[in-house]
Amino acid sequence: MQVKSMILVGTLEKFAFLILFIPKTFQLVGKVMIAIGWLFFASIFWIDCKKTAEEILGEAKASPSSVLLLDLGMQKLSSIPEGICSFPNLTKLDLRLNSLTSLPESVGECKNLEQLNLFGNDLTTFPASFSKLKNLKVLLAGNNDLTVLPSELLFLPRIKTLYLDQNKITLTETDVEILASLSELEELDLNLNTGIKTLPSNYGKLKSLARLKKLNIKKTSLKGEDAEKLQAILPNTKIDY
Repeated sequence: MQVKSMILVGTLEKFAFLILFIPKTFQLVGKVMIAIGWLFFASIFWIDCKKTAEEILGEAKASPSSVLLLDLGMQKLSSIPEGICSFPNLTKLDLRLNSLTSLPESVGECKNLEQLNLFGNDLTTFPASFSKLKNLKVLLAGNNDLTVLPSELLFLPRIKTLYLDQNKITLTETDVEILASLSELEELDLNLNTGIKTLPSNYGKLKSLARLKKLNIKKTSLKGEDAEKLQAILPNTKIDY
């Protein structure tokens, strides 16, 4: 199949360089002009879906300042390739469904990162340098092996979306302190953390999450009365229980 005409893709606001994973059955002819949100002049550069992470990074480094989005998902990575934060304008990084057990300290060098997808790895902690990602707004860290909330989140006040579903979190008093510090938080997903059995004694501090629109506590071990307690302090939040 050939793609020759203008197409609409999602609701992204802007980008200058997009890395896509496109099956062999598709073919892009040269640079294809697309409309993304309000952007009507951008270029897609075709990268074979079978290329390795190193090859993808190599091609991206040809124009480092133009890279805003980097997708290294489903690459069977056990560690993050060197140079992943060498793109000064990188705002979206996708590392989903790999085999990462840790993140390098160098991840803190991705200072303009706004969205990070770590879903489906084997992470138990985050490095101290994670606290340097001051512009981070979306963190998807579901389906990992976290037992507590990373303390580095205390230094990331701009986070609006936080997915911690399918981990081993028990929701301690310290976890509540960390969550209560995220004053910009709009969506929190704790689904499938079966270790969450009761609300900590300081759960009332979550009242500070005045902007929280959605809280998912499905398939935890919390009871209906716990959901009612949370709803009482978060009257404007939709709680999925």
